[in-house]
Amino acid sequence: MEAPAVRAAYYAAFHQGSHLQQVQRLYRYGIKNILNYAVQRDVFHVEAAKLRAEFDQNKNSSEGKALLSKGIEKLHSMEHPDGWVLNTSYGGGKWQRNVPIPDAVSITLDYGKEPR
Repeated sequence: MEAPAVRAAYYAAFHQGSHLQQVQRLYRYGIKNILNYAVQRDVFHVEAAKLRAEFDQNKNSSEGKALLSKGIEKLHSMEHPDGWVLNTSYGGGKWQRNVPIPDAVSITLDYGKEPR
């Protein structure tokens, strides 16, 4: 279950903005994806260092767009099927819990007493 706005934001992350912004977003999503798989911090730090080394290795490459598209494909192929979601975000356990009452609804705190 995914909201259309979430899908649109995810698409925009990799297809809008400058090349530098797209690479930064790819790195950030890659780090978050590693955190979905490696909950223990010592394992996470090793995997994050590997990802950083891969990005640093291709830092001054002349085939930037091709590497970016390969990186996006790799991220999509390795995405966690049940990634970690913030509780109050869309898809979280507390999503829309205790939604504020609309202004059109009026509440009378007379506790069942008849009006005089």
